[in-house]
Amino acid sequence: MNLRLALIFIQLILQVVSCEGSTVFLLLEKTEMALSKNARNPVSIIERKDDSFKKIESFDLLQSHIVNHWRGDLKVFETIAPNYTRKTIYCKAAQTLSRKEYTEFLLALAELNQEGKLNKQNLNWALRPFTRHLRGYWTEKAPDEMQIRLIERCKVIFADDPILTAFFDNVLSGKVLSDAKEFERRYYGPSKEERENRKVHNPGTSNRTTEEWSSQTDRLFSRGWILAAFFLLTLALVLWQFLRGQVKK
Repeated sequence: MNLRLALIFIQLILQVVSCEGSTVFLLLEKTEMALSKNARNPVSIIERKDDSFKKIESFDLLQSHIVNHWRGDLKVFETIAPNYTRKTIYCKAAQTLSRKEYTEFLLALAELNQEGKLNKQNLNWALRPFTRHLRGYWTEKAPDEMQIRLIERCKVIFADDPILTAFFDNVLSGKVLSDAKEFERRYYGPSKEERENRKVHNPGTSNRTTEEWSSQTDRLFSRGWILAAFFLLTLALVLWQFLRGQVKK
């Protein structure tokens, strides 16, 4: 009896998994069909702006599905995404995940690659997210423990790519982060944190500068009024002499 109940339970689980698998399969299929033939190229999908994808209802539903089901989906990834294009669409949609979950997602993709279930190009593109909240994935913060694990695994996978492995080395050394901060400082000025630090280390600098500027402005205004008054007085004197001469004539 217990064995029979166990078998029924297993069948129910398989039905649920099959149902979810067919759902995401259809969403990927509809998204692919919604794209023009030229836009189905994986490179075009990766570079396509997020806003244009938002107009595709099936892609929007796919992103909502991925938030809670990506772990299960990757277990049957070859079934739900049987071609290169659909795998790319899925990886693009997964960029809706939070930074932490996206790192877990990338680790799972790396594992799929090592198992021979995902090509290196798909993983390479996934490592370069375009979505706004993930755009600074490698440049905004020092790598955390999970990202370091990801880098170590990817350095093995991309051992034949000297440019990518050098990039990962620079992420680990902190060079990528420092270069990104220097770029922002040069083109956008000091960050809010840096401005606050300056105030802490030089608390009177801002006030003194303001007071000096204020006093200089007051002096300039007072000199201006004196010059204006002198000019008006001279003009009045010249006018008075002119009128006086006219009267005598």
